[in-house]
Amino acid sequence: MLLICFGTQIRAEGPEVAGSAEPHAEAGAILFGSQGNLWIINSDGSRLKQVSNFKADDVSFSASWSPDGSKIAYLNYRLLESSPLRSLNIWVMNADGSSVTPLTGDPNRVFEELAWSPDGRKFAVVSQLVELDKNKHQVNYLSKDILIVDADGSGARPLIQFKNPGIYHENVTWSPDGRKIAFLSNSPLDGHDDQKDHGINRNIWVMNADGSHAVPLTRFTGTSVRVWGMEWSPDSRKLAYISSRALDGSDAGGGRFNIWVMNVDGSGGLPLTRFTHARCNIFTWSPDGSRISFSSNAGLDGSDTDNGSVNIWVMKADGSLPVPLTRETEFGLRNDAPAWSPDGAFIAFLSCINSTSAKPRLSPGCNLSIMKADGTGARQLTDENVGAFHWRP
Repeated sequence: MLLICFGTQIRAEGPEVAGSAEPHAEAGAILFGSQGNLWIINSDGSRLKQVSNFKADDVSFSASWSPDGSKIAYLNYRLLESSPLRSLNIWVMNADGSSVTPLTGDPNRVFEELAWSPDGRKFAVVSQLVELDKNKHQVNYLSKDILIVDADGSGARPLIQFKNPGIYHENVTWSPDGRKIAFLSNSPLDGHDDQKDHGINRNIWVMNADGSHAVPLTRFTGTSVRVWGMEWSPDSRKLAYISSRALDGSDAGGGRFNIWVMNVDGSGGLPLTRFTHARCNIFTWSPDGSRISFSSNAGLDGSDTDNGSVNIWVMKADGSLPVPLTRETEFGLRNDAPAWSPDGAFIAFLSCINSTSAKPRLSPGCNLSIMKADGTGARQLTDENVGAFHWRP
């Protein structure tokens, strides 16, 4: 049947209502956002379920499964009785959408990112201090910190703090073994808090899970170098990231966006792709760490040319033997955001179409699609307007 909800068409074999008594999601089910709400669908396309009932102004971010798959945490703008202003707080619910509970409600903080610890006992969060100026009827945003918050919302404690509001942190990521936390920051490489202008340049930092021994693993100072898309290897020994740094490893910048890898101490940095005309968009390690899937506009023959469309690729973890798993060639079509299933057998991805595409039967937007890890058996699970998604552990 075809379920139409909030202007989005989603295929399903019997949609369910949020908050039903028993969670239906199997291991390998997928959580995704669409038209302002959260949904779960099994990887075979069955048992679609809306698990949130957000109001139009309750914008939600950073939804993710708990490590055991029993709960979903997210950030939401819902107004709380404890706060005089609408701000982002951490909320949690059961996997079936029941027992929706706010975990935070500090009127002096906005929570902007969250990441479950691998044991599910706490969150690492990016939080910004705010000050309500009642005389001017405005909110002043102060320093941005990294905090640890217990899974029940208690025990908030800072790991990284700066007084300067020009310093920001983002992409907080736990190592799979739970011992370290990596993040991106434009903070000074010497750790000082006295510079007025920090620019937009970001570096990768790593610290122990208790906040001690925070050190930069990259030391870029060139204004044209960009870093994002950071992810730990499954064995916690390496970090991979996407950067525009020059392929010779210098701080010259100005290069195309390639996938780089380095050891956890910052040594051994190497580019896994070496594009000078094409580029990489998003990547992820396979669960066993032997392969990396990524999206790129490279030529389907492996040449360093712009294909005009974006496809899903896979390569060995050392960058060898890159192979396209999808083979779009029409300008405006984009397969992006690959994500391996927990058992490594499947890859889910977003299949998107831009408004410039020559296919009038398709609306601009993204669908949730899935294929086997070798690229065969690709099928579409939803019809349009899907945002971020996550496999259930």
